[in-house]
Amino acid sequence: MKTLLIIPAHAAARDAHGTHHDLLGGMSIIQQVWEQVCDRVPADCVVATDDEQIADTVEAFEGNVILTFGTHHSDVSRCGEVLDRTERVEREEYDVVICMPCGDPLIEPQQVRQLIASFADPAVQAAYLGNTEGVYALRSNTLREICTLPIGQQQHWQQAGYNILEIN
Repeated sequence: MKTLLIIPAHAAARDAHGTHHDLLGGMSIIQQVWEQVCDRVPADCVVATDDEQIADTVEAFEGNVILTFGTHHSDVSRCGEVLDRTERVEREEYDVVICMPCGDPLIEPQQVRQLIASFADPAVQAAYLGNTEGVYALRSNTLREICTLPIGQQQHWQQAGYNILEIN
């Protein structure tokens, strides 16, 4: 199953010091998440940001980054842009897209593998990790459909009647 894991990291989420990359053990949170998960799961990974400083941080540790538009109102919208742009460049379609906000460096690779495995059931349109904040996966066609909804409905897509699986 071809999977794209996107780590949205937008300028509006910066901390009080004006950075999105607090250092823990001398390493940025974005790099910690990358090394903890992206190097250990069967997915193509990319950081999606509208911020040059964040992009520079990702490029410094040789991660993949896409600069997105700054007009997104939600991570799901930002992930939709990255999916479209990535598929156009690679000329390859993804089956599943994982959105993993970068604020949680404690996500375990096994949890991400469980998210991916949940899509073996064709009825599952979306899945999320119940013990985390905001880590979810969508079939790529479901993400595209959500991105066509009005902005308010995009932000509350979980209430739109999709078949969503919770993984604990």
